[in-house]
Amino acid sequence: MSKTLKIMSVNQMCSVKELATLYYVDVLPEVASRNLRRDIKEYPELYQSLVESGWSDRKRTFTPRQVELLRRFLGDPI
Repeated sequence: MSKTLKIMSVNQMCSVKELATLYYVDVLPEVASRNLRRDIKEYPELYQSLVESGWSDRKRTFTPRQVELLRRFLGDPI
């Protein structure tokens, strides 16, 4: 099983950096994290859904439900 599928399917917390590097494979992890946070803010419906699920832009992890929301709005990472 690929790292992407494992992270996206396992029922556990996932760090922002870990998930961001799956979406932004060609940049440093810190840059990937900033890019993912920027993308979240550019989708008001995604941002609101994440906030309602308990997320804030200061948190360093996503719950399985939040990962599912990201997949729904941003698609699966490559």
